[in-house]
Amino acid sequence: ALGFQYAKDDAGTSVRLALFPLVVLWNPYTVPLAAADYEIGFVKRYNYAKFKLQVQTASGAWEDRETPRDLRRGATATGPVHSYIRFRVSTHEIPAGQSLIFTLTGADSGNLYDGQNRLTNALDPGGHAYLPGPAIAAGESTANYQVVPTDPDNFVGGDMDVYLGSPQATSPTGYDPAGKSWYQVIQRVGSLGNIGGNPVQGPASLSTVTEAAFSLRVQAVFSGLSANNISTGLKIRWIAQANPRAPLVTRLPGDTLSNLTYGGFIGKGGNSDWQHFLPSASGTRASAGPGHDCDPDPVDVTLFEHPGPGQSLLSLGQLQHAPLSLISGYPAYAFGNSLADYRVDADRLHLTPTLTTSDNAAATNLLHSHYDLSWLLNHALWDRAFFSSVLATGAPPPPVPLPNPRHVRLDDYNGAELQQSERAAAHLLLAGGFNINSTSEQAWRAVLGGLNRLAYDPLAPADTAAPSLAGAPLARFARPTASHDLGAPWQGYRLLTENQISQLARNLVAEIRIRGPFVSLADFVNRRLVNSAPPDDSDADTADERLKGTLQAALDATTTAGSNSFPINDATTAPFRVADGLADAKPAGTRYFSIEHSQGIRGPDPVAPYSSRSAFAPKFLTQADILSAVGAGLAARSDTFVIRTYGETVNPVLDETDSAHITGRAWCEAVVQRFPDYVNPADAAHVAPTVPDNQCFGRRFKIISFRWLAPSDI
Repeated sequence: ALGFQYAKDDAGTSVRLALFPLVVLWNPYTVPLAAADYEIGFVKRYNYAKFKLQVQTASGAWEDRETPRDLRRGATATGPVHSYIRFRVSTHEIPAGQSLIFTLTGADSGNLYDGQNRLTNALDPGGHAYLPGPAIAAGESTANYQVVPTDPDNFVGGDMDVYLGSPQATSPTGYDPAGKSWYQVIQRVGSLGNIGGNPVQGPASLSTVTEAAFSLRVQAVFSGLSANNISTGLKIRWIAQANPRAPLVTRLPGDTLSNLTYGGFIGKGGNSDWQHFLPSASGTRASAGPGHDCDPDPVDVTLFEHPGPGQSLLSLGQLQHAPLSLISGYPAYAFGNSLADYRVDADRLHLTPTLTTSDNAAATNLLHSHYDLSWLLNHALWDRAFFSSVLATGAPPPPVPLPNPRHVRLDDYNGAELQQSERAAAHLLLAGGFNINSTSEQAWRAVLGGLNRLAYDPLAPADTAAPSLAGAPLARFARPTASHDLGAPWQGYRLLTENQISQLARNLVAEIRIRGPFVSLADFVNRRLVNSAPPDDSDADTADERLKGTLQAALDATTTAGSNSFPINDATTAPFRVADGLADAKPAGTRYFSIEHSQGIRGPDPVAPYSSRSAFAPKFLTQADILSAVGAGLAARSDTFVIRTYGETVNPVLDETDSAHITGRAWCEAVVQRFPDYVNPADAAHVAPTVPDNQCFGRRFKIISFRWLAPSDI
């Protein structure tokens, strides 16, 4: 946040514009962020917000005392357009999940602004730096001064460009109409006297206004979305369908109601105090994420994994932590999950609005398409890539099981090609692959509960003496920062009981029967664009396949809304209580927006935990969490087949109606496995086939076992 206020300087000799910067830095990762020096810059992008200082003469007339200031011009009245007001921020190490407050304090407060003013880890609401201003003449007082907006309408709303990065030698200039901007765009900018959302229509005297009414404040507060932002009072699922760490924070095409998405986790609105949060008693810490400012103690929030040294990626599902969402309106966990984007029609993957571009246009006008990012990422990767868990550099791995023991070396191969992304698959087999089209509840229970009651502790995976957990841990992080107890919903992980695993397997099989068969892993992971014809015994009204992926639909069905007694994401457990469920209605005047998509409503249950603003918190089990654990062993087709055949000899003399005409019978069984290499070894396994035999017959099949069967074996 950045507040502005005219006041006499500390010496009492000049009237100057004071800057009140307040910055909260949040570490959303599972590892500490090292101490560093940053620079943060603010500049107004949209709506000129020009104002000037006037002084009253002896005759009672008002005359300009300075050139009108323009918040687009940073620290001067005549500097380059979109020039940043910037400050240095010096941090010590920021622990995982914590948020620290930085202001101008002590000797760093009360100085002239020079673009190098340094913020430190402390809360001083009065910490300020002065811009140059006119001297106070003899006989003048603050009663002789007033601030006049030169264009009152332009004091309302508007976007701010904000960046946080390495210190710059000179002030950068924001807003590049060519689309090369590297800033964040944050709404909103409160206005001079903007109480109740009303712009100033006349002068404001320095002797009468208060700071709350007088300051021009740039708000980027850690707070929930208030009802006055949107006519419906909608609560956005700020993790599930927005990304708080996105490099570009802006509204998107279709967000026609008060900048819907990024307002949900960034702005509180013009009516609120610009320092709208509850700091710790020491004044050094705040809570992370929206809605936590009602808690008397700082709430730490850890959302993203940062792999540590020697930590291998074993499943594509772990890519849910990859920073793939450039824009704030895309989901925080884009890969592995598949939720319908409420801006896009349920049967489409993108929209292309008609937008215009101008020098002072909002950032929305730079965005000419919006996509269902999760669907496209899943489609691009799930059937085309895998993690071998072999290090890409250094010596080839020793002849011991790989970090992912499901990957077995073909013919004990241990050469350098294991480290080459284009050739590794030619030398690896998947042991115990599970077909996603299985409709066996018992089989799915075995897959989903694979860690049930094992001596394993996600907080210390290397501890071979760890006590057995009473359930199956499904952790979002390879190294969680808290345990599975209910006291840490924003950092812990889920531990499923046998009953919950059983119910989840039952719901998953029901979804597979409706949606399957799946022709690829991406088909299984993604939501459907068109609903399937449901089985006769299903409830078609509660099976909209266009809203979410297969696994997520099964998870969301394990609530207390139906006959299920073993909810996984329990709506009665904080922070997933949903006492403020909203009606399933579409606001007027919105072209792309759909409340049921935004809230996750499925069928007649608008207060289920997946409708909560806290949905997808670390203790909220998601589809991507399950895929992180079991995704490396899933397959859409089988490479091992059991073939049984039967033969008989017949006496041609006897009539076929006489059972004695069959003089001999035999049954046999062969287990056949498909291997990476081709039928004709002239083509290497890692290239497209060129030999006609390989183009016709493809990969080589090998008989793994053969046996004769007795009648009792049939």
